[in-house]
Amino acid sequence: AKQVDELSELLQTQITNEPISGEYPTTYAVNRAINLTQTNPTCKTKKNMAIFLIDSTWSCTKKMFNESENLRTLKHMSFSTCRTSQYKIKEQPQDNYLSTIESTHVVLELLNRWNLEDINKKEMDGFLNPFFKMIEYQQKLIQNPLSNSVRYKPRKFI
Repeated sequence: AKQVDELSELLQTQITNEPISGEYPTTYAVNRAINLTQTNPTCKTKKNMAIFLIDSTWSCTKKMFNESENLRTLKHMSFSTCRTSQYKIKEQPQDNYLSTIESTHVVLELLNRWNLEDINKKEMDGFLNPFFKMIEYQQKLIQNPLSNSVRYKPRKFI
């Protein structure tokens, strides 16, 4: 309850929840989402803009949205991509679904493009390196038949 109260206070006093300029596309799961690929998410307020990323399964995220008044009232953002996930040991629900860290990378690239962030190319290029190292480590564990440290279902390739 304390965390909910702190988030509520933060949202009311420090972070904007005012309309973002631009049209809201209707082709996304959340009709009021702004597509960062197409629209600069600038706000008309002096409050800071914060982006909350939820790192969980799709079903858990859906439950959080259903149960959290704070999450339901926030403005939503989306992006369009042709990228496919590089998370080689996990099958995504659809081809263009990305892991949280891959999605974060896309969002940071788009915020850079809209001049809302200023992250240099070298940092952006290296952003996913820990992710790739994690995948490499997980693949080594999977290849070891004596290892019981990973539950693994082989990814289906069509």
